[in-house]
Amino acid sequence: MPLISKVGRRSIGVRLTLLAMYVLLGVGAVTMVYPFALMLSMSTVGRGECQEFRLVPRYLVSEAALFKRYLLDSIPSGWGGSAMSDYPVNMIAGWFGRDYWFNSSDVREDDLRPVMNTPAARRAAIAGDMRAFLLEACPGEFKTPAFLFDRDGPFALMPDFYGWLRNKYGVLDAVNRAYNDNAASWEEVGAPVEQPNRRPEQRARNLDWRAFLEQRPPERTGLFDANYHVFRMVNRLELPDDYPGARAPDGSVIRSLITYDDLMAGRLGTDAVAEFFRKFAPPIFMRVDVSQAAEAWRNFLRDRDRDPELPLKERLPDDLKLAGLWASFVQRECPPAALSLVRPEDHWRKFLRARYADIADLNRAHGADYREFNEARLPHAVFRYDCFLRERSGLRQTYFFNNYRKVLEFAVLHGAAMRVTLIYIILTIAATLTVNPLAAYAMSRFRLKESHHILLFLLVTMTFPGEVLMIPSFLMIKSFPLGQLAAGALCLLLFYWMARRLARRLPLCCWPRYFPACSAAGRCRVSRRTGTSTFP
Repeated sequence: MPLISKVGRRSIGVRLTLLAMYVLLGVGAVTMVYPFALMLSMSTVGRGECQEFRLVPRYLVSEAALFKRYLLDSIPSGWGGSAMSDYPVNMIAGWFGRDYWFNSSDVREDDLRPVMNTPAARRAAIAGDMRAFLLEACPGEFKTPAFLFDRDGPFALMPDFYGWLRNKYGVLDAVNRAYNDNAASWEEVGAPVEQPNRRPEQRARNLDWRAFLEQRPPERTGLFDANYHVFRMVNRLELPDDYPGARAPDGSVIRSLITYDDLMAGRLGTDAVAEFFRKFAPPIFMRVDVSQAAEAWRNFLRDRDRDPELPLKERLPDDLKLAGLWASFVQRECPPAALSLVRPEDHWRKFLRARYADIADLNRAHGADYREFNEARLPHAVFRYDCFLRERSGLRQTYFFNNYRKVLEFAVLHGAAMRVTLIYIILTIAATLTVNPLAAYAMSRFRLKESHHILLFLLVTMTFPGEVLMIPSFLMIKSFPLGQLAAGALCLLLFYWMARRLARRLPLCCWPRYFPACSAAGRCRVSRRTGTSTFP
């Protein structure tokens, strides 16, 4: 049963109506394809690109964007633990001298190019020294988790830790016995929370965590960075106009390049040193000059009715009670001149002295202009870029499919999501193949009163499929539920009005008994035998 007769198609109005319908169908197809393609694109990005709505993710076409994603994933923990749960991009701001790095969207590809343009020979020398230092000369207490904040990425830290536990203990029950725990899965084992104001407890969980971190390869290892904590403080200070530091093109001081050495050299003043150790420095890496602080320590103990002969420890004590007393002293009454930090830079400079004959050899190899070994800084940025180059092969494919792999693993291993989805798909296909042919047969063989209205309604709904309306419908229901009902009622009224108008103005297939006005005017005759319409 044709919706519009052959004779009716000769009318200009009917042709324009058909053209409008095809245009609407085309627009509906476009509005469906673009969101679908954008959804597929956004499902392959990480947190660094989640605010960039691109049909083609940048990391697929740009080397700098790929390095940016790898760099953001590899951010190390701030002071050697896993208690931080946010995404501290400013933790690596000092590596590249960028004061405005606070969120992932602040990191621009142009910011990375100076490091990416490092000559290959110089980069190889720096990265080789860094790897040798991490493997041979770096104390384990300075090693921190890298890729800690990349919980669902391909290089996530925790799955590696669970695999390390499997190799050591074999089964989960053995881990529960060792940790005195009752974890039902490996994910529930978790990692110990290492506090910056206390030393790690000598328990099996903490010892395993430290052993795991110290056995990680250099590409997966981070280091405690005192300059990050200095940057946190400097952001709140008013710097003098004549401060002798590196400056941006607008003349402002680049605060992220102010180092711990600058602080201890007195360039920020003595008050800044006291402020740093009292509020920003992690106590687990503080060191006290016992001879300079002895008298203040005794006075501190007398004021609290403690034994003044209690010895003062150079580092944070293991005993929790003494640790609290020690931390309170260094943060309140210890002379700032007696305080300092133990840092990996101290061991790095000692390592370089043993590796190079003099400072000139070091400068030639690293492309630096140090006047002495005590000025050498850890080359975090160049080393991280070299790690990226080593793992670049296949990195795009890994990132592209990682989210899908994680979702499928979760759906298969957790709950009955996959089984319920398969049942829903099978029932939907069966219902569609059963109901749709029956409905189509009934509408094509029986002269229902509103057949052409039903067909028009189906065509209109097919113009804009449900995928396009999912997000607007959700937002409408969430914000004002009655708005959805009012919009639906308005659409029904509009459709009814349009159907009545079309029934009178267009030569649709009709029967005289259903449309007496049409047959009375003699404009439409219906063949009882064939069911087709003819017009005089």
